[in-house]
Amino acid sequence: MNINIKYFLMAWFCLLQGNILFGQTTFKNPIISGMNPDPTICRVGNDYYLVTSTFEYFPGLPIYHSKDLVNWKLIGHVLSRPSNCPLIGAYAGTGGNYAPTIRYDKGTFYVTCTNYGGQGSQGAFYVTATNPAGPWSEPHWVDNWGVDPSLLFANDSIYYVYPDDKNNFLLATVNTNTGKFHKTPKIIAKGTGAASQEGPHLYKIGAYYYLMSAEGGTGMEHMEVIQRSSSPWGPYQVSPTNPVITHKNDASNPFQAIGHADLVQLPDDSWWLVCLGYRLRGGNYHHLGRETFLAPVTWDANGWPKGGTNGIVKEEISVPNLTPFPWPKDSVRDSFSSSALNLNWNFIRNPHDADWSLTEKAGFLSLKGSKISFKEKDSPAFVGRRQAAFNMVASTKLGFEPTANNEEAGLVVRGDDINHYDLLVTQLAGKRVVMLKKYLQDKVNSLSYLEIPNGDIILRVSATDLEYKFWAQTEGKSAILLGTAATKDLSTELIGGFTGTYIGMYASGNGSTNKNPAYFDWFDYEENPSVPYAWSLGSKETMNDMLSPEIISATSSSFNQAKLVWKKVGNADYYIVQRYSANKFDSIGTTLVGDTTFTETGLTGSTLYTYRIIAKNTIGYSQPSLTTSVWTLHSPGPFFDTPSAISGKIEAENYDYGDMKDSWNDTEKDNKGEKYRTDGVDISSCWDTGGGYALGWIENGEWLVYTVDVNDTLVNLEIRVLTWWNSGAHVKFELDGSLVAETDIAHTSGVWKTYTLNNVKLSKGKNKKLKVIFDKGGFDFNWMNFVKVTQTGIHNVTLEDGISVYPNPTSHTVNIKSANFKYNHIEIHSIEGIRVYSKATTYTPENMLHISLPKGQYILSLSNQDDKKVVKLAFE
Repeated sequence: MNINIKYFLMAWFCLLQGNILFGQTTFKNPIISGMNPDPTICRVGNDYYLVTSTFEYFPGLPIYHSKDLVNWKLIGHVLSRPSNCPLIGAYAGTGGNYAPTIRYDKGTFYVTCTNYGGQGSQGAFYVTATNPAGPWSEPHWVDNWGVDPSLLFANDSIYYVYPDDKNNFLLATVNTNTGKFHKTPKIIAKGTGAASQEGPHLYKIGAYYYLMSAEGGTGMEHMEVIQRSSSPWGPYQVSPTNPVITHKNDASNPFQAIGHADLVQLPDDSWWLVCLGYRLRGGNYHHLGRETFLAPVTWDANGWPKGGTNGIVKEEISVPNLTPFPWPKDSVRDSFSSSALNLNWNFIRNPHDADWSLTEKAGFLSLKGSKISFKEKDSPAFVGRRQAAFNMVASTKLGFEPTANNEEAGLVVRGDDINHYDLLVTQLAGKRVVMLKKYLQDKVNSLSYLEIPNGDIILRVSATDLEYKFWAQTEGKSAILLGTAATKDLSTELIGGFTGTYIGMYASGNGSTNKNPAYFDWFDYEENPSVPYAWSLGSKETMNDMLSPEIISATSSSFNQAKLVWKKVGNADYYIVQRYSANKFDSIGTTLVGDTTFTETGLTGSTLYTYRIIAKNTIGYSQPSLTTSVWTLHSPGPFFDTPSAISGKIEAENYDYGDMKDSWNDTEKDNKGEKYRTDGVDISSCWDTGGGYALGWIENGEWLVYTVDVNDTLVNLEIRVLTWWNSGAHVKFELDGSLVAETDIAHTSGVWKTYTLNNVKLSKGKNKKLKVIFDKGGFDFNWMNFVKVTQTGIHNVTLEDGISVYPNPTSHTVNIKSANFKYNHIEIHSIEGIRVYSKATTYTPENMLHISLPKGQYILSLSNQDDKKVVKLAFE
């Protein structure tokens, strides 16, 4: 061989292998970007395999292959058939398949997981394969509903560990031929003290069994902890150096929610972990989902592990002691020339075979829009892939001729079923248009559109970490920017759930089948382009040398008005404002000379209005601007348009619709918690029992109004509150301007507690105004509950949770019995509210009280910091 050619090939090979000659010394996190949460890993010889959660997406549980722990290649999916991946009916963002574990034993790979919420799902299961790329077996359904299961092969046994909902970890051994437990699962350990124990993994390392798990919930408090025992059945000792990893005390770190980890040992006996985390942008928002990170593990002299650098996962880390093995990069363009879809593509839930094809038209992906849209918990004609970088461009060439207003096809950036950005070709008033529709919180938030000729069109979405831009280009024309959208509006912080953004191709008839298929010629996806895409707008079509106006914003500050602001057109004298109604645009007003704002009044609350602007001078008119839309605020009145009933429970966040100083008063104009509602009241997610939302950042003098129908005039008012410090808070309740109750709120030490205001008298009537006044703030407010009081003053409430109180009536002995007793305090009150008995108790299945009381009616209450139950009790 020619020596020059030989050296050239050697150099090329080294370059391909990651500059081995020059020495790759570091790598950057995350190692697998985009939505890849709950990573689990196993090693087989010199190969490493990793699986992550997919929730409602199909096929489920991607499996990645690596030889160096840094570079990963998608080689298949564990759940690739509807029969082993039932998803129809699964809730977006929370249902489906999550928290898997992959393990290997004696030539067989095992993946155990939980399928939740899909039709036919049965909870926990495991599947097997001899080749990790598949095929994988049908599910072996394990006979329990424990989430986040994990396996350990040791001592010629298969150990199965999972958490329950009571802070416990349970262990059993499994017969893999039947999927059944050899014996009833046994509690072996508890969590180490934080909330939301999940994702346990059990390891046998040396003389110990290590139980590692996640705590704190998948948010800023997330962390990984560990404990150990000399027996898999316990007892377990908690590590004195916990947590293994966490960023909960490092709020400025760009990586957050670090946790849910799995360990792997390398041939050189070093240890590493993979874990999930997310990257915040634009404040405390993440929209790419939870991603997979890698960090080294060190063990102290006492045998306790610590991940990363003192528990912190760094962005840049020294590579493992393995030969670098990079994989070839994926092609930017998918030309749909294969008989099967690329592994990067996913469907929403289980696809319907009739909705898509790679063979109907050679070299095209055809999507036949069915009656299914994103609104159903079903599978619309959608083929998408993870958005795996903040800076990226996705585009497609589409051929689609809609025949009715309901038919649409194009590109979609999807957060979940009720939050997505749609760049679609559709029909409007008999015209073919390309439309940008922002669908947020289950309604159209805004839309803009442009009439287009028949023929193919290129649709493109470009993204930065803060903003999406949406473009359309027809043959022979410059690309046109239809609009922009904020990435944070698809973030987990604003839409909830556990998934990240997907970008894909979509078609739907929204209730009926499209008459024509949508043909996608190709799809390009490029991350971090070296030369950012900057579409030249070219010269827009003009009339009389006037450019079309460009609308800057459309906003609504009240239920009955909308305000438009646009850029000035150089030689315009004034502007004509048009609003879309009855399939056409009608002029609703003109501006004064030079004015570039317009406010329309007399509108209807909670209604979408669509506008466009035309510039005018003495010669003629410009072409209309792109359309823009705005929702008016809801009309003043009761939340959900129905008064709350008393007796009954009222969530604090469901105060009346209306403006500040009308339905609410807050010291600041913005919602600090940025959840649930868009006015100035501070609302955040609530970690109290039952979840939901709560009011926070309550300050002196703030208040809220609730429209109520008072059906019961004598009630006990329960309020659920939390204080972080001893603030001396005070709250008052007024009904139609009259004070009916008030109370001080003592320090609750950062836990939720229920205060009860007994025998509150109310005036009966419909559409009455209940005003809650926070005289002294400094607390959080979850809900208020009005409990009817009988004429004798006794709660008319029966006990739940299978609790028995007997005998009743009694003379001197009261037995309280339950197999699941969760209360730690017992009290008895007279009907006048005087406490006559109080006792702290343990969580024992039976309590016997020896007490003598005068004949009469009493109230027995059982309580803990989260709950309270009461029952009538008679002494005779």
